[in-house]
Amino acid sequence: MRTDDMSLSISEQLHATLEEAISEAVIKGREAADKLRTDIERVAEALNTARLRLNALDLETDAWAWAEKDSVTTAQQFETLCVQEYTRLKDVWNHRSQALGNFNIVLFGRTGTGKSTLMEALSHGNGQSVSPGQSDWTVDIRETRWQDCRIIDTPGIDGWGRVESRATLEETARCAVERADIVLLCFDTQSQQVSEFEKVSQWVKEFGKPAVVALNVRDTMWRLPPRCPDRHNRAKRSKTVADHIERIRGELVHLALCKVPLVALNTKRALRARASVPFADSLADEIENERTRYGIARLLSWSNLPALEALLSEALTHDAPQIRLGMLRRSLRGDLARIAALTADQHQAARKAATRHDAKIAALLAYVGYPKRGTTWRAGLGVPGRDNDLLAMLETLRGAAFDTPEEGELDQQITTLVEATLGPERAKSLRQAEVLVLGAFAQGKEIDESAFSKSVFDTAAIESARQAVLERAYGQIGRRLAIAPEAKLNADAPTPAPVDVGGAAGWGWRWLSNTSRVGKMGAPLLALETLGTSLVATWVLHRVQATTSNWAEAARSTARREALAKARAEIDAHFDAIGDQLRQMIAHARDAALLDVLGPLLRKACLAYRIAIETAQDGDIPTAIASAQGNLGDQDSEGALAAAALRIEKQRYPDRRDAGRLIWAGEDWIDGEQTDQQQADTCVVQPLVPHTPWTLSTAPQMIGMGRTFAMLAEKRLREIEAARPVIAQLRELASLDRPTLVLAGDYNVGKTSLIRRLLAEAGKAIPDSLEVRADPTTLTAMTHDLDGFRIVDTPGFGSGRAEDDEMAADAMTDASASLWLVDGAVRDDTLDRLCANLSENRTSGRADRWAHTLLVIGRGDELFGDPRIDPVTYAERAAGKKREYVQALAERGINFPLSRMLVVAADPYGCGESDAHRDWDGITALCAAIEEAIVSQQGCGIDFAVVSGGVARLSALEQRLSQEQDGWQAQGKALALLCKRISTRLDEGAAMRKRIETEIGRMINETIDPLLDDFLKADSEAGTEAAAKKLESWPEDPVFVETLGHWEDRWKIEIDRWVSRARSEIDRSRANAEWKQAQIHAATGLKFGGLTPSDTSGANQAVDVSRSGIKQAAQMADKIFTRDNMYKVGKWAGVKFKPWGATKAAEKLAEGTKTVAKGAGAVLAVASALLEFRAYWSERAEAERRDQALADLIEALRKSGADVRASLLGDDETPRGAAAYLAAHLAEIGTLNNRYAPAVEMLEARAAHIAQQRDAIAATLDEGWNMLEMLMPKDTNDAR
Repeated sequence: MRTDDMSLSISEQLHATLEEAISEAVIKGREAADKLRTDIERVAEALNTARLRLNALDLETDAWAWAEKDSVTTAQQFETLCVQEYTRLKDVWNHRSQALGNFNIVLFGRTGTGKSTLMEALSHGNGQSVSPGQSDWTVDIRETRWQDCRIIDTPGIDGWGRVESRATLEETARCAVERADIVLLCFDTQSQQVSEFEKVSQWVKEFGKPAVVALNVRDTMWRLPPRCPDRHNRAKRSKTVADHIERIRGELVHLALCKVPLVALNTKRALRARASVPFADSLADEIENERTRYGIARLLSWSNLPALEALLSEALTHDAPQIRLGMLRRSLRGDLARIAALTADQHQAARKAATRHDAKIAALLAYVGYPKRGTTWRAGLGVPGRDNDLLAMLETLRGAAFDTPEEGELDQQITTLVEATLGPERAKSLRQAEVLVLGAFAQGKEIDESAFSKSVFDTAAIESARQAVLERAYGQIGRRLAIAPEAKLNADAPTPAPVDVGGAAGWGWRWLSNTSRVGKMGAPLLALETLGTSLVATWVLHRVQATTSNWAEAARSTARREALAKARAEIDAHFDAIGDQLRQMIAHARDAALLDVLGPLLRKACLAYRIAIETAQDGDIPTAIASAQGNLGDQDSEGALAAAALRIEKQRYPDRRDAGRLIWAGEDWIDGEQTDQQQADTCVVQPLVPHTPWTLSTAPQMIGMGRTFAMLAEKRLREIEAARPVIAQLRELASLDRPTLVLAGDYNVGKTSLIRRLLAEAGKAIPDSLEVRADPTTLTAMTHDLDGFRIVDTPGFGSGRAEDDEMAADAMTDASASLWLVDGAVRDDTLDRLCANLSENRTSGRADRWAHTLLVIGRGDELFGDPRIDPVTYAERAAGKKREYVQALAERGINFPLSRMLVVAADPYGCGESDAHRDWDGITALCAAIEEAIVSQQGCGIDFAVVSGGVARLSALEQRLSQEQDGWQAQGKALALLCKRISTRLDEGAAMRKRIETEIGRMINETIDPLLDDFLKADSEAGTEAAAKKLESWPEDPVFVETLGHWEDRWKIEIDRWVSRARSEIDRSRANAEWKQAQIHAATGLKFGGLTPSDTSGANQAVDVSRSGIKQAAQMADKIFTRDNMYKVGKWAGVKFKPWGATKAAEKLAEGTKTVAKGAGAVLAVASALLEFRAYWSERAEAERRDQALADLIEALRKSGADVRASLLGDDETPRGAAAYLAAHLAEIGTLNNRYAPAVEMLEARAAHIAQQRDAIAATLDEGWNMLEMLMPKDTNDAR
């Protein structure tokens, strides 16, 4: 029967109902598409509106993008989502509308699986589009007709890009799949690669397409009864096909494609039955020969193509409209699901970004303080044309303001730094001023402004302190924020206000007093004759002298008091001005650096919150998507093809459970047509070639280079413990007595069959474990001994099991030579694996193995036609495929010689009869090539195996040591960083200590100075006595006591905050992975503790000791420190004293105030002396004594103040108070630093030791690479 007649017969049975069903599907599809378009437009509009709202924020577009590691920015992603999905929805559905006029069946699969052949067979083509044996033959979309449907052939995936890039070919195929109503998934029995199923998952499943698997059986004897009359042989071949079917079905189930029918067929036989005349030149002879030999009808039946056509026809006849509507719904469902997923991803990413930016902003605000409106740097956050600034906008979007104080951590640090650094200079200037003023009045000298400033202010020291403040402040800020050089201001220090000292004040009255004294003394002499007049004159002069003397002393005392007060005020004002100026310069640098960071960060946060709002579940986009999804309904046509298959099974074999295997797997031929042996006799049969067991013609000989390398490695590296296993393995390799040939390649390309054949050729027994199957058979590397060498069978690459790839690659390490088996499709992933395992890579220690490798194309009998029927065509196509492989490798820079590229058929036709096919199966040539590869190598390959294996192992060891060294170094850096951070915190603590000292001194001065001023102003004995008593008990001053209490409470809080920051920073550092590793690997005995509550026992003890600290300097007598009083006030940091503890503390405090009491006694003594002196103010000598007594009083007061200061600082025998509490924490943190510092040195020493080991290994590797160069073949044809 002619092909046209056969096709017409099938068409007459199905055409009428099929045409009607397809027409109805087209009409209903267009109606449904119009309804679905409304939902599409709603979703598209929601996307566009969201984008417009985002743009309405009117922020700087360039600031939208913030870099995320290895990802596109969130803002750009949202822009892409809104713009591209809006455009895509419109464009894709316009494109789909144009495709609704036809029912589309798309062929999709790996290159070389027979897609074009199947399309030609279905469409009665002449075979023009069929590849003559080359991969990547189809480079564009080809369309034809079948039963009123449009069949679309697509470029194969995973090709090597013979004329078009792989990416271009695969994108073309993807676009075709998107337009399909039904997809024919094309596989073959050569091997099914993981990448094939990945594309099925990415495209076919993603687009929700109904699919049928077409498995192209390469076995030319399958379903060919004349050539395979034996039932057992038929069952065996069908079992192999069934294994392939089960593997494919399992992978599809794994992809949740459970309702995909699978049909096995032979596309070549189908084309020979269906091809129309005139045949393509490359196929004409084959088609004519096959038709003449078997007939068209039988070829068609044996191809099993009618089963596929029947399945498609049955499905389309009954369910074409449902398939079309299902396709549209699934397509839209897929689009909506994709947009919903993208939207959800965007929402999650935006929420994460918003949370991340929130945390960064909160941390920055906590560091610098919350900016009040109206401040300079808050104004820098303004947005042109907006009432709200960026911070206010963000707080509106997030629904709450940031809960951070206006005074930040940096403010506290700068205050501590300024006061701690300038405090000593302030105190020194105050002391100098007191000495200068008192001296001036004692000597009656005038001191001008210049002399005062020069004597009081140490300009160089003050400037040094200023620079120290700026340097440390800029350094502190720089650790958190990048400061531009121009932002670091450094203005001149403020000029102190002019102060002059009138030490001669009252000397005019003193002169008058002295003159009156002289007159009083001379009056009796001048008026002796008049006693009454003399007495009157003397009395008058006495009164004048006394009055003027009083006025002189009062003027002098007032001037001295005013001079002291003015000097103190101006000194404080000067240092306050310096501090204010420093704070302003620091604030300027802070604001400039902060705005550079905070401004963009606020913009990012605003955008992130805006995106999160738009993509939330109640946002417009998700709402529109949910509405559209609800309108789709639950109808699905996924099971239409499976249902059609089930109907056909029941119709043809109603009572058989294996109906599916009989029809779709083609197993009906096992017990089907029986033929005699005459059909096979017409093949070209060569006489049997006598065969003798294969052995190497020459015994391999070693030259000893491998042993030399092993000995060299042992000599250099025997002291390295990590290298000892490698040395032992090298010894074992060097002791080998024969070379090793490693057989590698993709799984299911025939490695096991080839091993069986080589064993048979060598006359060796074939183990039962060498079973040929369709699924991955070899699970581990297996060694077989042959005469003169060993052959290693390895697991196949690309099986989907990573351990197989790793095991096969490891086996290559010790190969003397390798035989790489490939299939007929030149695939990109196969070429990648070849280059990855055979090309030199000194980083990984992989030697160049191209010159020691044979490339073998297996199963030639399934790829290039039947050599028994047409041996010429077989040879031409085999040679063409070898050239194609060589060309593909050349494009990757590998000049592989054609002479080492072979084609074999290890088990011709799967019949197990090798002798009958020895003339063409290529095994004899392969054996000769193996012998050439092994015997002709310099050192017979054993030397190469030893050196290359050693280099690989040593390189792996070097890499491991490098990683270990990097780990030690990273751990050392982590610990060093922690130590640096601890040192920074210790410096902060030291600055706080200075600040405490300064504040204590200022509190004491602010208490003593007014009392001293009152004493100096006293103009009567009663006033002087009262002022002296106040001076005597100045530590009991109520204002001083209250101030000291508040001060202690404030410092307790501030110290706790500092400890909390230090603990948090240390804990974060210790949470670092490198730090954890450092903790694990540190020297034994090192305690890697932290600043936990249990580590602060010293600080807690200081708290216990200082519970009465706020009253310690205020109570000067034992009677004050009673048990009851101490129990009332004796608490610090919220901890009350127990009664026995209160008594003990009272005793300690009473003892600690003896020195202060002595100082106060001195005050009383001096005051009493002054009372006596005031009776003698008329005498100049007494005035001088009075001045000295005043100086002594001031010194005594300063001494008592120093004693109180020492007690408050905890510098006496019993540490207590804020300074002691701080000192305890400093000691604990310093202990951590002392613990970690030795570990840093230890880690650095270990890293250095490993570096020495690596140097020794590197030197050995250099020797190994040189030896490998010497072992390379010298002929120019070797691939390098």
